[in-house]
Amino acid sequence: MLRDVFCFLILVLCVFSKFQSVIVDAMKDEQAQNLDWPENVHERQGEEAIAKKFRSGDVFVHVVPNFLPYDLAVKWRDTMSQEWDTCYKRNDGTEAKTCSADHNQHHGWQYATNNNGVFKGGFTNNNAKVRTLANIMARNETAQKMKKANLFSYSKWELHHEHPLVKEMEQAFLSKEMIEKVQNILSETTKGDVDLDDQELSDLFVTLYSTGDFLSMHDDGISGSFAFVLSLMDAPKEHTTDHWKDHFGGGLRFQCQTQGWCEELKPSFNTAILFQTRDRYGTVGPVHEVLPVSYHADIEGFRRFGLTGWYMDRKDIMSDNVRAERDKMRAK
Repeated sequence: MLRDVFCFLILVLCVFSKFQSVIVDAMKDEQAQNLDWPENVHERQGEEAIAKKFRSGDVFVHVVPNFLPYDLAVKWRDTMSQEWDTCYKRNDGTEAKTCSADHNQHHGWQYATNNNGVFKGGFTNNNAKVRTLANIMARNETAQKMKKANLFSYSKWELHHEHPLVKEMEQAFLSKEMIEKVQNILSETTKGDVDLDDQELSDLFVTLYSTGDFLSMHDDGISGSFAFVLSLMDAPKEHTTDHWKDHFGGGLRFQCQTQGWCEELKPSFNTAILFQTRDRYGTVGPVHEVLPVSYHADIEGFRRFGLTGWYMDRKDIMSDNVRAERDKMRAK
C-alpha cells in the first residue's frame, strides 16, 4: 500500500514539473515577442559592447561604450551633422555646397590647422592653432608637408567654441555626475587619487575628420591631466550596421614603449576613450595619432564626428611656459 502511494506521488511530481516547465517556456516566448527592440541599430549594437582597458606606455587607456545616455548622444551627433550639411568646403578648397556669407558669424564649422599656409621646414614651435574658412587648400598642403617632415601637424574641422552645442558639451562634462563617473573610471588604474577640477576644462573642441584629415604623432603633455575622446560617428541611416570599416582609415593609434603601435581604435558611436596625459610630477602620457581619413568614408556616407577634451587634476600645476603653449592650442 505504501509503495503504491509513493509511486503515485512520484508520478504527480513528474507531471507537475513537466507542466511547470511548459508554463515557464510559454511565458518566456510571450516576453520575447513583446520586447520593445530599439529601431536604431546604433542602440542595439551598443548594448552588446563591452568596456576594456589596455596599457600604452606607463598608463592605461580606458575604452567605454555607451558612455552617454543614448538620446543625448544622438542629439549631439545629429546637431553636428545638420551643422555640417548647412555649409562645408572640401579640403582642396572647392566648394561642395553653397556656404552662406555669414557662416563664420553664426559660429559654424571652421577648418583647423597649426599652420597659416606657409611651410617653414625645421621649425618646431608649431602649437598655435589657425581656425578659419580662409586659405584651406594651402593650409592642407602645408599640413601634409609638415607631417612628412616629422613635425607635429594636423588638419581637421572644428565647431566654433561659441556654438551652443559646444557650450552644452562643456557644461555636461563639468556636471557632478560626469565628474564622478570619469573619476571612478580613471581611479581604477591611476596612481594616487584622481581629483578633477570641476570649475573649468583645460580644453574642449568638437571635431570632424573629413577626407585626408589627420592628427600626427604626439602626446598631450601640455593639454591637461586627463584626456577624454568621445566618438559621435555618423553612419547612413539605411545601413544595417554602424561599424566604421577598416578601409576608411581614421583610427586612433596608441604606441607602446617596446611594441611600437600596440592598439588601434576605430570610431564607434557613443564610445569614450579616457587616459592620463600628464601627472602632477610632469610625466607625460601615451604617444598617439589619428590616421588620415580615406575618401571611402565620405563616399559611403560615414562621418567621423567626435569631441576631445581634458580635465586638470587639482594637484597638477602647470608651469607658466607650459600653460602658454597650452593656450596656443586651445579651441577658444
